[in-house]
Amino acid sequence: MENKYDVVAYISQYTQNKLRIQKLLYYAQVWSLVWTGKPLCNASFEAWDNGPVDPEVRLTLKARSKNAPKQLHNDSVLITDAVLDFYDDFSNEELISSTHEEGPWKSAYRNGRNTPITNEDMRSWYTKNANRNDCDKPNMPLSLVKLSTLTSEKSIALIDEIRAENRNLLDELKYC
Repeated sequence: MENKYDVVAYISQYTQNKLRIQKLLYYAQVWSLVWTGKPLCNASFEAWDNGPVDPEVRLTLKARSKNAPKQLHNDSVLITDAVLDFYDDFSNEELISSTHEEGPWKSAYRNGRNTPITNEDMRSWYTKNANRNDCDKPNMPLSLVKLSTLTSEKSIALIDEIRAENRNLLDELKYC
């Protein structure tokens, strides 16, 4: 498991916006939980008015302290990069809106501001909703796919996804 400040330092190479860093850290944690069953880092999120916030990270960002990023593990980089790629086009308002529409923040916030959002709530809700066809989500890095866990239905969906992502390359190979 990574140190949250190392992940923040990694994300900070791509954006200096404090709100954006918080949301990207949250989604990196979410998708790590969904894809690996394990947290990416030791972040602890609470339901705040503008979405999930790790209060300790907030204080560090507020103090404008900058840490040089330590080398993250390869899987952590792949997960964080997938999140950065997917959420790159989201405005800050869209990131806030997105977290407000999702179950973990909603259920925690109903209990009051600063209520913890548990890793189990995140893993459970996002795993359930990631399996819906209409769910727009980051692409899981292929190196994280454990072939032994794939059902034939998931295998076919994964093959179709790889084909769709590599359509141009496949078309080029036909003519070689």
